Amino acid sequence: MNPEDEGPQILAHVGRTLLLYSCGAAWLPTYKLGLLELTCTAVE
Repeated sequence: MNPEDEGPQILAHVGRTLLLYSCGAAWLPTYKLGLLELTCTAVE
């Protein structure tokens, strides 16, 4: 098991909802983070 404990995280603050996630292996120089924002809450 890797020493990193990674997983997607939900951030909710002042009416904004964000999803932060990792993209790739944390020990590589190509490691990136992704960020998605929920922009619509209505389902039609």
